[in-house]
Amino acid sequence: MIFRNYLKEAINKEEIILLLKKNCGEFIKKIGNYPLWRGYKKINDIKKIISRENRKPKDMDENVHEVLDELFKKNFGWKARSEGIFVSGDYKTTYAYGTPYIFFPIGKYKYLWNPTILDLYSEYDESEGYNAYIHGIEGSNDYNYDEWEREYGENEDGYWKHPDINGTFNTMDELEDEIRDLEDESLSSINADWVPGIEYEIWVEEKEKDLIFSFEKQMEEDVRGYYHNKLLENAIKSKTEIMFKCKEYYLVEWEYVKSIFPKYKVP
Repeated sequence: MIFRNYLKEAINKEEIILLLKKNCGEFIKKIGNYPLWRGYKKINDIKKIISRENRKPKDMDENVHEVLDELFKKNFGWKARSEGIFVSGDYKTTYAYGTPYIFFPIGKYKYLWNPTILDLYSEYDESEGYNAYIHGIEGSNDYNYDEWEREYGENEDGYWKHPDINGTFNTMDELEDEIRDLEDESLSSINADWVPGIEYEIWVEEKEKDLIFSFEKQMEEDVRGYYHNKLLENAIKSKTEIMFKCKEYYLVEWEYVKSIFPKYKVP
């Protein structure tokens, strides 16, 4: 039998099963009755695909993508975000990327997964740190103004200052007591100004720096502390995002799942 990568000639189900057992038999044994799924454009029956080594991010910011790649390279020896093939044990999640197909790596492969994160982009996209990292918050006049005012607004962290009186006052009551003690009718508390402990614009800059620093630490901790390359069956059952590295892989249509994984309970 000669297998055509792009199915220029039709092959039957038995040939597909034999092909998978021949080239992916050990992998099939390893994953038991838990197939992996990948979203992809329309194919017929089966397709052999050569893996990319310079994948560009579909949604994630490119700078974050590159930072994560370097962290994966440092900790695991390969750039999982750009060299990885993204799959999941949950076929439903793959609809976001196309039609779900069963995934089979050919030959040697590596994989990484994180039991605490279902999808890394979705996890980061909802965080303040990620958005500060890619967009910044400096100059945003309405960024968390209420938060700043709760901490540095009148009678909070700061002081009252009167142009004609030496010293500063923590509260308006203290200032008015001082005015009464001075017995100067020309003095009025309405001329006083509240001086916050930190100006709003500077607070925004510091907030941005803190968020970016925290996000960089989060990326490092996520990669070093939570990703690992063991317990593949657990990874599939957890339905988290799994990144594979292999030179080639097959994608197979849904209709073959029971033939390959007879004990698989189709959702």
